[in-house]
Amino acid sequence: MTDPDFPGEKIRRTISQAVPGVTHAFLPRADAVPDHQGSLGVEHANPEALRAALSHLFTEVPDAEPLITKEDLITAGFIGGAESRKRRERLGELLHIGYANGKQLERRLAQFQIPRTMFAEAVLRINAEEANNG
Repeated sequence: MTDPDFPGEKIRRTISQAVPGVTHAFLPRADAVPDHQGSLGVEHANPEALRAALSHLFTEVPDAEPLITKEDLITAGFIGGAESRKRRERLGELLHIGYANGKQLERRLAQFQIPRTMFAEAVLRINAEEANNG
């Protein structure tokens, strides 16, 4: 588990390269906000948020074949659309894999072998939420 910001993601990538098959936990950004001025950090999370993050562990599968393709991500509106970033943020929350840009998302879904069924359920939920809010 690293801070849910750019430096934290850089540290996560460095560890992943050095330790094949490492296990990851992702803390949502909202749970890492300090009460006072300062930067995001795991140290600001309350125990419940940490337990929730640690209840969704993902072990990398090096060189895994993707179960979800780039075309799937484009079709589902996670790459190349006006709302793609927002949709990726929500997908990361629902799947407990953190925020990722389009390229990172494709890699993360493959590394963690996220099943197509889990992905499809999250897409349906995001679509329903948008329909109810829009």
